[in-house]
This record gives sequence, C-alpha cells and structure tokens, in this order.
Amino acid sequence: MRTIGIVIAVFAIGFLGVMGYYYSRDGSFAEAGAEMDKNFKAVDRTTEPLQKELGDIGDATKNTVDRATDGDDRT
Repeated sequence: MRTIGIVIAVFAIGFLGVMGYYYSRDGSFAEAGAEMDKNFKAVDRTTEPLQKELGDIGDATKNTVDRATDGDDRT
C-alpha cells in the first residue's frame, strides 16, 4: 500500500508541477489545460503502435489460456 501511495504522490506532484509551469507561462488554467490536452494527444499518437502491439499480446495470451483450459487434452 505504501508503494501505491508513493506512485500516486509522484504523479500528482508531477502533474501539479507541469500545470504550474503552463499556468505561469500562459496566465490561466484554461490555457494550461488546453496545452496539457494537446500534449496528451501527441503522446497518444506517438504510442499508438505500442498500444496495438500490447493489445495483440493480450489477445494471444487470452487465446492460449482458452485453448489450454477448453477440456481438450491434446492442447
């Protein structure tokens, strides 16, 4: 439980730091939020191939488990 708390705290502090930077640069939370949204969209586009590959790995794992537990002793 302590580790989860540390991870959450690090993300919260990082988020507040980045928002504080954009707020001081742009002068409003609306502009800071818009900048964060733009950056998150860029990260999503950048990691799209990785997301697809991880989805394929998940599907392959599910298929393997389904075949192994279908009651057929040949698998």
